[in-house]
Amino acid sequence: MIRNNVGDFSSALQSAQRALDIRRKLFEEEHSSTADSYHSLGDIQHELGVFSSALQSAQRALDIRRKLFGEEHPSTADSYHSFRRTQHKQGDFLLAFQSK
Repeated sequence: MIRNNVGDFSSALQSAQRALDIRRKLFEEEHSSTADSYHSLGDIQHELGVFSSALQSAQRALDIRRKLFGEEHPSTADSYHSFRRTQHKQGDFLLAFQSK
C-alpha cells in the first residue's frame, strides 16, 4: 500500500476500511479477499498503535483463513504472525508465545 509507505497512516487507514467494506459487500464475510482486507487493516492499526483494534482485525483474518485454508497455509501463517506481533508489541510476551 503506497500511502502506508509514505507514512500517511490515517489516509491509509481510511482506504483499508473502505476496501474492507467493499469486499464484505461483494464477497461476504467468509472470503479470502475479505480476510486480506482485515489483515491489511490490522497492519495499519498496528503501525498507528491502536493495538486492540489491530488484534481484532488480525483475529478476524486468522479465523477466516483457518476456515478456508486450514492450519498449514501461508496466508494462515501470515495471520498468526500479525496477531502475535501485536500481542508482543503490547507486552503480552507469554501470551504471544503461547497463542495458537
